[in-house]
Amino acid sequence: MIKLFNSTVCPQEGVYSMSKIEEDVFVGLLNSAIEVESYIGYDENLEHLKNIGVKNIPKKNREQAELQEGDIILVMKLGYRFQNPELKNNNKSISESEWRYFIMYYKENKK
Repeated sequence: MIKLFNSTVCPQEGVYSMSKIEEDVFVGLLNSAIEVESYIGYDENLEHLKNIGVKNIPKKNREQAELQEGDIILVMKLGYRFQNPELKNNNKSISESEWRYFIMYYKENKK
């Protein structure tokens, strides 16, 4: 399954592999996916998805992600951290070019 995150997080123990991808690849993967489980927690990030051409915009979801063996995680995140976290919400000055995109693969630890 494809999971969609708005930050690079590892929500549970396991092995993660991550690579940077281009915006058009990110959009293409989302638009061609049969099922996407979104963990996007900010309206501004959902608006960005719309602006870059994602067809099925998910609903905002601030739940904790649970991963399964073989999950693919698509990550959209800013290329920097806000110095003042209060500026993060409702920041209309973020340009489309400031976003970075990644694909992560998840495997469970074998014990």
